[in-house]
Amino acid sequence: AYEIRNCDWSSDVCSSDLTLTDLAFIRLNQGQPQRALEALNQALAIQRQLQLRPSEIKTLNSIGDLYQSLGAADTAHLFYQQARSIADELGDYSSGWTHLSSIAGLERKRQRFPQALAALEQAFQSSSTRGNCFVATTTSLQLARIWLEAGEPGKASKEAERAEAMANQLVGDYKLISQANAINIQAGILLGQNKPAQALPRARRALGVVANQTELPEARARIFSNIAAAHTALGQRPQALAALREQLAIYTSMNLDPERAQSLLAIAKV
Repeated sequence: AYEIRNCDWSSDVCSSDLTLTDLAFIRLNQGQPQRALEALNQALAIQRQLQLRPSEIKTLNSIGDLYQSLGAADTAHLFYQQARSIADELGDYSSGWTHLSSIAGLERKRQRFPQALAALEQAFQSSSTRGNCFVATTTSLQLARIWLEAGEPGKASKEAERAEAMANQLVGDYKLISQANAINIQAGILLGQNKPAQALPRARRALGVVANQTELPEARARIFSNIAAAHTALGQRPQALAALREQLAIYTSMNLDPERAQSLLAIAKV
C-alpha cells in the first residue's frame, strides 16, 4: 500500500498507480519478474507525473529489490540511490532507513561485509538518535547476523546481546520476536563455537519467549533448528528428531516447500 497525498481518489490516474503496484506484486508472486518490473515502471511514471514523492520512494526501492533478486546488483544500487536522494530531500527518515537496509542486503549478497556493516551502522545511529527503538533493535539484529557471516562471532555475540537489551523496551509481538531472535542468534553462535551444551539452554529460552505465539511461526521454526542441532551435537538423537519434526510441522502448515524440504533432509541425516 502506498500513501497518497493531495490525490483525488476518483481519479483514474491515481487508481492506476495503486492497481499497477498491486499488479506488480501479483506478477512477482506468479514468477513473472519481468512483467512485475513493467508494472512498477508504469506506476513510477504515474507517480512522477502526479509528483507523489513518498510513493515514488517506495516504488524505486521495490524496483531495486526486484533487480537485486534478478542478480543485477549494480542496477539495483542505482534505484536505491534514487530512492535515498528523494528521501533525503523530503526528510523522510523511515524511507532512508529502508534504503540503508536495502544497500546492506545488497552488499551482504556480494559478501562485501564491511560495506554492509557500514550501511547498517549508519541506520542504527540514525534510528537510535531519533529514539526509534524498534528500528534500532531490528538493525542491531541484522548487524549481528552479518558479523557472524563475516567470521566475527565475538562481535556478533555482543551485537545480539545489545539487541536483546533493546528488545526489552519494546511491547507486544515486536518485543517477543526481537527477544527470541536475539537469544537464538546467541545460541547459533555457541553452536558455531562447538558449545552445544551452552547453546541448548539459550535456544530453549528463545523458544520459551514465543512458545505460545502461534502467529510467529517462522521465528519458532528457526529456534527448533538450533535446538535440533544442539541435541545432535550432544548425541541426543530422539530429542533432535523431535525438534526437527516440530520444525517440519510449522513449515508444512505455512506451505513453505523449500524450507520443508530442508527439514526433511535434516531428519534423514539424523
